[in-house]
Amino acid sequence: MSTYSESVISNVEFLGSRARELSDQEIERGRSLDTKAGAIVAASVALIGASVAFIARLADLDGGSGAKTLWAVELITALIALLCAGGLAVWALAPRVVRSTVAFHELETWETPRVLESNPTLNRGMLLRASVHSIGLSRNVNRRKASRLGWASWVLAGALVSISVLSISVAVHAATYPSHSSESVDSAGSSGHRSKQRPSSGRERTAGVGRASVSHAGSRP
Repeated sequence: MSTYSESVISNVEFLGSRARELSDQEIERGRSLDTKAGAIVAASVALIGASVAFIARLADLDGGSGAKTLWAVELITALIALLCAGGLAVWALAPRVVRSTVAFHELETWETPRVLESNPTLNRGMLLRASVHSIGLSRNVNRRKASRLGWASWVLAGALVSISVLSISVAVHAATYPSHSSESVDSAGSSGHRSKQRPSSGRERTAGVGRASVSHAGSRP
C-alpha cells in the first residue's frame, strides 16, 4: 500500500469536498436554467393559444382591408417569434447536467479486494479527478443552456413587442371607428327627422288649399 504525506492527504480531502460543492452548484444552476426555460415554453404556448383565438375574431372586427392586412402581418410575426422562442427554450432543456462521470466498469471495481485494500487517499484522488471532470462537463452544458435561453428570451421579447403593437393598433382603431359610426347614425337620424316633417308640411298645404276653396265657394252669390 502506498503511503502519502500528511499534506497530500489533507489536500485531497479538502479539494474533494470543495469539488463536490462546485459540482452541486453547477447542478443547481442547471435546474434554475431548466426552470426558466420551462417558463418560456409555458408563456409561448399560452400566447400562441391567445393568438389563435384572436385569428378567429379577426374577421369579425370592423376595419378596412388595410387595417386587417396590418393586423394579419403583426399577428403572423408574433406567431413565428413565439414558435421560435418555444423551440429555443425546448432546445435549452435538452442537455442535462451530470453529477459524476465515473464509468460503470470502474464502479464495478470498487467492491474488489484490490480497491478495498488500496490507500484511501488514492481512492479519494480518483473521486476528485472524476468530480473535476464532471464540473467541466456541467459548465459546458450550462453555458449552452444559458446561450440558448438568452436567444429564447430575446425572441420572446420581440413577440411581446409585436403583440403590443397589434393591441395598440386594434385599440386605436376601435376608439376611432365608433365616432364615425355615431356620426353616420346622427346623420341618418336627422335625415329621417326631415323626411318625417315633409309629409306634415304637405298635409298642411293641402289643408290650406281646402280652406281656401271653401272660403271661395262661400263668397259666391
